[in-house]
Amino acid sequence: MTLVVAQVVEDRISLISDTMITFGFDEERDTFDEEKTRDVFSNALPKLIILRKDLVLGMAGAGLDWAARQLVAMRDEDPQNILDVLIEFDEIDFVLASTSAARPRLWRVSRRQVDEHTTVGTAWIGHEPAYDIYRHLYRQWPPGKATEFLMQSSMQGVINIHPPGFVGGYTLRVSTSMRATQFVATPARIFGGSPAGLGQAVGYAALAGQPSTHHGGYQILMAVGTQDTFGALGTYMPERSLGWVFTHDEPWHGQEIIAPSMSEFVRLARDKLGQSLTI
Repeated sequence: MTLVVAQVVEDRISLISDTMITFGFDEERDTFDEEKTRDVFSNALPKLIILRKDLVLGMAGAGLDWAARQLVAMRDEDPQNILDVLIEFDEIDFVLASTSAARPRLWRVSRRQVDEHTTVGTAWIGHEPAYDIYRHLYRQWPPGKATEFLMQSSMQGVINIHPPGFVGGYTLRVSTSMRATQFVATPARIFGGSPAGLGQAVGYAALAGQPSTHHGGYQILMAVGTQDTFGALGTYMPERSLGWVFTHDEPWHGQEIIAPSMSEFVRLARDKLGQSLTI
């Protein structure tokens, strides 16, 4: 499960999501593989995909990696052709943001039905209790705050302060407009101890699978795609000297990079994977 929210802001659309993947969910028992699910760094999945500079997709549901493969292969298609394909997915909902026309357009695809939300101004998919918390936090701020600030702070509140169980990890943002479309490099923290399941990198300290007394959490730094690999995303954890790169062509698959610093991580992403990233 997840939470994705998209909002029209003047001549652009801002999208935000969590990154947690729920593994082994049993609907009858209402349980899941808690240990694997709790590994929100190495098992994260970007649920926002930049198909091209004027088209961004958000996903919520089961089998997102498989859906991402199909949809990235269609990244050059007309938005209407992509919408026609989105309604064929049974267990996945989508938001689609386009800036290819004279104005931004926003659609919500749920239960094989397409609804345009451009005039409404907001579209969401995912876990409804999490969205209820998100809206409550969003409305608590006084007037005058920037929309992107409200979206970021509200999603962080859902994840870190009032976690509903099926939403978590860290926040991921994309801003799309006629001028530029890019992931937004917002540092994040994983609270409550070290992520489970991070294997020890040779030559670097690691505390995988062990409880932590580091109450401040673990920092995640982001590097975003530029130039010909504008759809790429890099996530790096300084405490582990470890990171993952989701490439422009395969944004569903994180490729591990061991690096002693963020600058080295960016260099290795370029030299080993051909991805141009910027901090």
